[in-house]
Amino acid sequence: LRVGWMIASQPVLGNAVMVKQFADAHTSTFAQATAAAYLRSNRLETVLPRTRAAYAERAHAMANGLRALLPDTELSFNRPRGGMFLWCTLPGRNAGDVAKMAIERGVAFVPGAAFYPVDPDRSTLRLS
Repeated sequence: LRVGWMIASQPVLGNAVMVKQFADAHTSTFAQATAAAYLRSNRLETVLPRTRAAYAERAHAMANGLRALLPDTELSFNRPRGGMFLWCTLPGRNAGDVAKMAIERGVAFVPGAAFYPVDPDRSTLRLS
């Protein structure tokens, strides 16, 4: 179940709705009703701290593992204060090329270029 929301000016919101409709016509009515019922239940405030803690623990474990297993690489990354993704940089490397090699070894990640609207930094990648 993937749902989301957006707060934006009317022109931006109108454009976002149009792009969403081109992408997949509409969000499932069942998914929308499920999300609405959950939000009305006020359970989110109870669950959210545990969810944040679990994702933070996983992100920190991944960061610690990268440092332990790859101590001599030029890989740099942020230590997230929230969320579950590590944003990494491999100076002088094309993350798309590295992704192909990683997939051959059973590891997948998203090359960072996918997250840039213009002029992507091809040495970046996102780990989760």
